[in-house]
Amino acid sequence: MKQTYLLTLLCSLLALRAAAQDCSSLHIDQSDLCYVKKFLIHSPQHDSLQESYLTYTKGLNEYHPKAQQAPWGGNYMPLLQGGLATRWTQTPSSHPHSDSLLSWAQVQQMSIAEIAALSPAEKMDIYLGYSDFRITRNELLHRGPERLLIRNVVVESGVARPDTVRVQAREGFCDGMRLAGAWLPEPERTITVQSYDTSSDIYVRFYPADLKALAAASCFYAQWYASVGENNSRMPDAGTFDILLREVLGRQKRTFFVDVKQGEEKWNESVVGYKREVLKESTVTALLTGMPPATKKAVDVRLTLHLLGELPLNNNATAAGIANKTLTKTRITQYRLYVDQNNRIVGGKWQKLDTQNYSNYLQYPDYIWLAGGVGVDQQPMYATQGGNPHLSYFEVQNLIQFARR
Repeated sequence: MKQTYLLTLLCSLLALRAAAQDCSSLHIDQSDLCYVKKFLIHSPQHDSLQESYLTYTKGLNEYHPKAQQAPWGGNYMPLLQGGLATRWTQTPSSHPHSDSLLSWAQVQQMSIAEIAALSPAEKMDIYLGYSDFRITRNELLHRGPERLLIRNVVVESGVARPDTVRVQAREGFCDGMRLAGAWLPEPERTITVQSYDTSSDIYVRFYPADLKALAAASCFYAQWYASVGENNSRMPDAGTFDILLREVLGRQKRTFFVDVKQGEEKWNESVVGYKREVLKESTVTALLTGMPPATKKAVDVRLTLHLLGELPLNNNATAAGIANKTLTKTRITQYRLYVDQNNRIVGGKWQKLDTQNYSNYLQYPDYIWLAGGVGVDQQPMYATQGGNPHLSYFEVQNLIQFARR
């Protein structure tokens, strides 16, 4: 099962921004929809943008996935509590320390049940025959509870010292968990596999929750990425969001992601379904502030979003509950589309709702993002940015496929 993979990684941000694809036909915010159009060309999981979906009447007004199409969910695995190195089967859960990791001699004396009680990171190290526990050590020191961030250097009494901050309670793998749930099939059963260290008779038991955690960590970075709007600084264009719903989710049946929390903190959730209602269409006889020059009509839309956020990380299957909406949450938002003489969207504006009538009101998503390709956590370029150079997306993918048979 162990293979060597060579991934020629292009820097998706630069490649997409610099792509020579003509976007002049879009007639909408070029920095948003043009960027998405270029992303869809490169992403192997997606089709190219069908520009007919710029027409606001094109496509599905309501969509929710069936169980076989639904993503699966899990917890963001707080890094402060150990992240991937959390021994989650224990009560209470705990995590090892980088100075007191297991020795290989100890592992060789452990039973299958004792190994099964270790963290997903430790299990992956044992499975791959990493006697130095390089995956676990990296998680603890560079992503998890032993990590220190140097913000700047301060001088006190003539002595320079780094001003450091520890990992915050809110930090975790929420983006990787959302992405893994959309890309990979949900692990269904417990598997027991032999360690690559064939000189020892060591077997490792992976529970579905272990595999979900490993998948999330290996998808911390994605090969292809595109965003609409910018966190806590530039709200995404409502017209582009409307097109994404009908084109990417409604037609292509591909999940994309939003940050629903306005502010610096990022809480990533998967957009898994929607219901779109056109409330009013009005002819525009005079352009008002904010209307694109080509505007001929304003269309008010009320949107019900079905979002997948945090779920407990356990061995239970989640896709069916996400498909029947018992594990998703509903948010209501409203926006105005600006359309031209051919009913093509040229822009949009988020509208405020009476929050007394809508307890689940969402003013607007802070930003929107899409991802494609494979998880590239292992790539050297991400090692200094929170990635784990020892954790292979492909090894995790193989284990998940085995857990589906």
